[in-house]
Amino acid sequence: MIPFAHVARVLWSEDKDQMNVLGVILAGGFNRRMGAPKHALRARDGRSFAEVVRAALAPVVDDRLLVIGPDEVLPDLPHALDEPRGRGPLAGIDAAFTALPRVAPEGSDLLIVPCDVPRLTSDLLRRLLVPTDRPAAAFGGNQSEASRLHPLPIRLAQSAADCVRARLERGELALHALLEELSPQVIRLESRDTALLANINTPAEYEAYLSESSG
Repeated sequence: MIPFAHVARVLWSEDKDQMNVLGVILAGGFNRRMGAPKHALRARDGRSFAEVVRAALAPVVDDRLLVIGPDEVLPDLPHALDEPRGRGPLAGIDAAFTALPRVAPEGSDLLIVPCDVPRLTSDLLRRLLVPTDRPAAAFGGNQSEASRLHPLPIRLAQSAADCVRARLERGELALHALLEELSPQVIRLESRDTALLANINTPAEYEAYLSESSG
């Protein structure tokens, strides 16, 4: 069997004008643990989480953006829905690949970000725009956490679309398993950068995030 990375096209071009990337904001989850839509939570500066993530992502992808979720989330942007609902981020990624031809240039990659990472920065996301011949680029832990990969944010080439769809059809929804199959280019992060990727999943985590303003 030919390793997946060997059949993938290059994610990055020396010519920036040919480097097309669509930013994807995942905002379609059921938010069971939080008990409220996470995209609408307020960051410490008063913006919604969706607005904060958009501000971090937009300059990295030249304002080419797509929201996976209901139309009321950032209503001025194009949207797509993950169908059927309730199948997690993998379904959202599949929906983004399906919508890609109508919202971005042919051959664009996806830079996929969840809506619940209010500490995320543009500088951190730019590190995923790395020269590689692999079908994905993902963040990993430092050398003491060498085996750990962060499933999101992630950058995927169009060549990963069939793999995503096949895993979805088989009911294999775990993003860690997807990454294992794709064998991504890994960008190692130190602990201070890893903290910027922390998701807000529960009311307790949200309260802890809000309390950081006093620290």
